[in-house]
Amino acid sequence: MAVRPSQIRASAAESALMIPAASRLHNEYSQLQMPVAIVAGAQDRLIESEQAWRLNDDIRQSSLRRVPGSGHMVHQTATAELMSVIEMVSTDRLVLVPSAA
Repeated sequence: MAVRPSQIRASAAESALMIPAASRLHNEYSQLQMPVAIVAGAQDRLIESEQAWRLNDDIRQSSLRRVPGSGHMVHQTATAELMSVIEMVSTDRLVLVPSAA
């Protein structure tokens, strides 16, 4: 199904809208009041690791967890790690990690 023309068009449209939408929301990140967990695969070859650090800088009450051995699909390759982070956020046990940038 991924190579159907309709799916390719939908993916292209989604990709084209993603950057402008993220750009519009960027200034609002610092206004978030809830704990935010950022989980990134340490071997992600699609998204630069600096982006996760910048997001962590922008959101004061955020925590960044880089998962060794995982790439872009960290939610599929490190499900237990991800569920652990979700559990910590949901029970107010999120440990805030200062940015290293």
